[in-house]
Amino acid sequence: MSATDLTSTQTETVQTLPLPLTCANCRSELKPTFSFCPDCGQSTEPKVESFGMVVKEFLEDYFSFDSKVFRSLLPLLFRPGFLSIEYIQGRRARYIPPLRMYLTISLLAFLMLAVNKPSRLQYQSDSQEISSTELEELKHDIDEDYAARDQENDIITVEDAFWDSFFDSTLPKLFFVMVPLYGLIQAMLYWRQRRYYMEHLIFSLHFHSFVFVVLLVYMLISSYLLAGMAFLNRTLMLTFTGGILLYLYFALKRVYGQNYFKTSLKFGLLLASYTITFILFCLIALFGYYSFR
Repeated sequence: MSATDLTSTQTETVQTLPLPLTCANCRSELKPTFSFCPDCGQSTEPKVESFGMVVKEFLEDYFSFDSKVFRSLLPLLFRPGFLSIEYIQGRRARYIPPLRMYLTISLLAFLMLAVNKPSRLQYQSDSQEISSTELEELKHDIDEDYAARDQENDIITVEDAFWDSFFDSTLPKLFFVMVPLYGLIQAMLYWRQRRYYMEHLIFSLHFHSFVFVVLLVYMLISSYLLAGMAFLNRTLMLTFTGGILLYLYFALKRVYGQNYFKTSLKFGLLLASYTITFILFCLIALFGYYSFR
């Protein structure tokens, strides 16, 4: 092979080598086999090609809609305390972070509560099975009665407005206070174990996430399958409440590792403290509403 041919072959080889790739976000150098930038984590996909890609990115970023959902929700529902132990022991990457899980599930629960907020009039019509004509007459009578009560500054109208505001606005804020407070109560009950407060807070986030999942399931069943069936609704509510209490008991037993007697004792103290604190905050909200309305 002549020198001219060798030079020509080398030139062609150089020209066919792939040019260096760079991340569109941080301009770091990438290899052709990279699917994500090793520095900033952004996908190397060059452009948005479909609406499905936008939806997928939204679900992954804000709702962790990937395999983590199934690895997190199933233990959350059926293995009390498991996710808290996994997180505390450092096995975290495979699961949805506790705070993100709580914020996402609680947001869905309160949105569902706002959408399916039952009115007192709807409950009466379902339970008494009155006709549509009677329902319209009842609406008219109630509107006139409320108008008269408004003119007289009757307290019943104020109470109705308070409870609407409570479920739509106050209750979500109240739970954001109760979650860290619940962790503080647990820290005081288990102070001998010398755990960090964050461990108790992780437990609180997982437990309240479970409570909101149960609330979501209850609202779906109550609103779309058992609408107007007051007895079955009450039975379902009592069943789910009992399930939440059992879940809490076994979660405490699993995470803190104490015997049944100590777990039962602290379960009772925790439940009493939480209930009293929750009622106290509700009374404060009620007092503030009447004082500053």
